[in-house]
Amino acid sequence: MSAAGAPEPSTGFELVGERTDAAAPPGQTAVVRLLVALPTRWQCRPVAEEQRVTVRIRAAGTGPAEARSRLGEVLAEPALRGWRWRY
Repeated sequence: MSAAGAPEPSTGFELVGERTDAAAPPGQTAVVRLLVALPTRWQCRPVAEEQRVTVRIRAAGTGPAEARSRLGEVLAEPALRGWRWRY
C-alpha cells in the first residue's frame, strides 16, 4: 500500500515468445535471460519449452503504461533476439 493507504498499482499480463531463429537460444535459456532483466518486484510464472515461452506477469507497483515501457526495453535486449514476443 502507498503512504496514503491506497493500494499500489499492479498490472497483470501474459507474455508469449516464439523462437523465430534456429540460432537463437532455446526457450529455457531465453526465459532465464528475460526473468533476470525484469524488475525484481514483478511476480512471474514462466513455462519454457524449446520453441515457445509463456510468462504470466504481475507487475506489482507498476501501472500499465510503465509496465509496457519497461517490458519493451527488456525485449529489445540483444540476448533475446531470435524470438518474437507478444503480450
